[in-house]
Amino acid sequence: MANGYYSTTLYTNGVETAAYILNADHTRDNWSYNVAGQSYTTQHQQVDAAGREWSAAEIRARTELVLAGRFARVASVEEALAGSAERVAA
Repeated sequence: MANGYYSTTLYTNGVETAAYILNADHTRDNWSYNVAGQSYTTQHQQVDAAGREWSAAEIRARTELVLAGRFARVASVEEALAGSAERVAA
């Protein structure tokens, strides 16, 4: 357990079925794979350091916030075409 992080992966008949991750900040990520009988096949559960499970909406909002801070804004199609027209005219 280097730096407070560890993970455990479970297999059934050689197929990965679950992963349990304890992050260095004591949050946890629990993954279930090959989920049967649902409209999805992978399930993700995030738990904060106090043990509270995050809702899907909270995970999505947090992910969007993190990604917004890491990537430059992408121009719209209209902006890209306008910029291209300006370069051609110059």
